[in-house]
Amino acid sequence: MERSKLTSTKMVIILIMYLTGTTAQTVTGIDAKEDFWISTIISVVFAVPLVFTYSKLLAYYPKKNLFEIYEICYGRKLSKIIMALHFYYFLDGTTSILLNFTYFAKSMLLYYTPNIAFSIGMMLLCIWVAREGIITIGNFANAFLLLFIILILSPVILSATKMNLNNIKPTYYNGIKPILMGTYKTFTFPFAQMTAFTMIFTNFKDKESPFRMYMTGLIIGSVIVIIMSSTSVLLLGVPAATKLVYPIYTAMARVNIARTLQGIEVILSVVFVFGVFIKIAIYLIATSKGFVKLFDLKDYKTYLVPLSLFIIILAKISFRGILDYWSYTNSIWPVTAIIFDVILPILTVLVAYIRVTLAKAK
Repeated sequence: MERSKLTSTKMVIILIMYLTGTTAQTVTGIDAKEDFWISTIISVVFAVPLVFTYSKLLAYYPKKNLFEIYEICYGRKLSKIIMALHFYYFLDGTTSILLNFTYFAKSMLLYYTPNIAFSIGMMLLCIWVAREGIITIGNFANAFLLLFIILILSPVILSATKMNLNNIKPTYYNGIKPILMGTYKTFTFPFAQMTAFTMIFTNFKDKESPFRMYMTGLIIGSVIVIIMSSTSVLLLGVPAATKLVYPIYTAMARVNIARTLQGIEVILSVVFVFGVFIKIAIYLIATSKGFVKLFDLKDYKTYLVPLSLFIIILAKISFRGILDYWSYTNSIWPVTAIIFDVILPILTVLVAYIRVTLAKAK
């Protein structure tokens, strides 16, 4: 870590904002329709073994990031192939998050502003904070925590009288298949994306600290995610929440309290921007550290600008429009997430376990 250890509290705060910010405009598990909340809870349960996996990797190899652990476990030649693939995954993930932000900003806020303007503006901020390091990100997250919580809870409270509990009934009407599909997609986004932190959070006081940090962030973050998703469905109903790209924004736009208080959708837009900023910064650091390790370079900060320029170009040329982008995130992204966020870390912790056991036996 840069300069000093990041406190566990600040790690948890970063993780909470990371998990909740970019899901503020979506309904997790909506493939399960009225059972979306069941899918989200199950996906959190499935995320617990991942938390254990990340924690064991850091316990086996303290102060080593994921790419450094790859080299230890798989040897130099094979690890380079794995690193190259995982580096592209981080690069693609950063691009996807950036596009999520630009499409939202253009569709809902500033329609006539070109996407490239949003991309450049956000990446400039993320380059700055990434160069300052994770300590600065932690200080930023800690400073704005109270505001972040207020911005999340206030729209929910203000819209409570407009909610209809019948919108989440009946339970289990559509069977198990939609629930499993909703679980699968919610698990891959956002919970499995915690893998990026294995490139950054490497310096802990003891072997139990990583598990406590991940679990605390996961539990608090998942509760907020369920609250936000439930708000969308309770206000709009499942048919509308399923069809809309940004359901919570539309739901809040309809709220009009005593014909005086309206426009509260802007509040959740701020939450979304907070989350995007934190998430891109984390992904950008992970991508740059992966690039440095892949090509045996030294300081990851040197390559933040060129990598960011490449990400902006990728965001410009990757998709024809928002529908093309959402088609990709709903079909292809979950598959790649399972490979790099689930299968590869679990395989690596098994290899690490065998190597550590054999080393102790000698």
